[in-house]
Amino acid sequence: DHAGPWVNLKSERYDFRTELNDPFSGFSKLRAQASYTDYKHDEIEEGETATTFKSQGYDARLELVHQPLAKWEGVVGAQFGRQKLDITGEESLFAGPSTTDKWSLFALEHIQWNDVHFEVAARFDQQKIDIDSPQKNYDDHAFSYSGAANWAFAPNYKLSFVASHQERMPLAQELYANGKHLATNTYELGNQNLSTEKSNNLELGFHYDADKLNYHVHVFHNWFDDYIYARTLDRFENFRLVEYTQDQARFYGVEGELSYQLSPRYTATVFGDYVRAKIETEGNAPRIPGGRLGTRVNADFGDGFSGLAEYFHVFKQDKFAAFENETAGYNMVNLGLAYAARASNRTDYRVYVKANNLLDETVYNHASFLSNLPQVGRNFTVGVDFSF
Repeated sequence: DHAGPWVNLKSERYDFRTELNDPFSGFSKLRAQASYTDYKHDEIEEGETATTFKSQGYDARLELVHQPLAKWEGVVGAQFGRQKLDITGEESLFAGPSTTDKWSLFALEHIQWNDVHFEVAARFDQQKIDIDSPQKNYDDHAFSYSGAANWAFAPNYKLSFVASHQERMPLAQELYANGKHLATNTYELGNQNLSTEKSNNLELGFHYDADKLNYHVHVFHNWFDDYIYARTLDRFENFRLVEYTQDQARFYGVEGELSYQLSPRYTATVFGDYVRAKIETEGNAPRIPGGRLGTRVNADFGDGFSGLAEYFHVFKQDKFAAFENETAGYNMVNLGLAYAARASNRTDYRVYVKANNLLDETVYNHASFLSNLPQVGRNFTVGVDFSF
């Protein structure tokens, strides 16, 4: 017997990767990878399947690393992805199953000029979504590009500057949703008229890298045209009516980290981040987490053993959007211990145990639709990783 709703989940994933050196003239390396994911879960209430969620995903990527051209080095490539999505039952988000196909071409080039390292990149995407319903299919493209400069202006010091134009096409859920979503306790309304989201972004960084002391700080500012987000139209207790919409938006913030090697065994780190986000016609953007400030100590005990102790404070979020509430801050203490070794010439493994939220604090996540419900308290995780 089950006291409430529960999920019966099955997921399978297969990955393939390969590399080939000097595949043909002008290119030094060919990299190829492909993956297949088959996911299904049943949401069961009172012993009956209320909703079935099925997703099949295919992805293939090919990269070619070319020989230097006028001192420029880089990679060109192509990618294809397909996702088939079918949600049926009382929690169904869609009027019918959908298939999303996405084709991409990309290139990344870099060159060293005196003390400055330059990078340029570009990506073209074509996306088509077929929906098995009276709703109209989606077919559009996006083009993104960026440039970066890293200036080593003095020993151990570096300034970095990144400017980019990013474009993002809407997801099937953002276009076609029309139903209840149990995981977020929402009723979602899609918008078939969504256009490509575009942003212009600037980031400035200051870096110091020495034998024992390392630190960096980054500031960023993003200007969005047609920013896509889930806007809450109404709320009753913890249930929300949300609609995907678009507006002008600005995101800006700062993040930084300072690390010092106390001894060959211990390294101490201080870190923090903060982001501010505004929607032009609404004010504060929804579901933006509060700032964070913390410290951690990493330990290398030798013979494959390592450890971690971490404390951070998340500050209250009092800059909230419509139908949201202030979210209280909290303290988080985590510990971890791991052992890594080789099982054979081609196989590595890692065994770890984690203890999270040791103070058993009441944690509220402002980035969640259910930000007024506490997250998991003190918890422990044991796991094993294999790589071969």
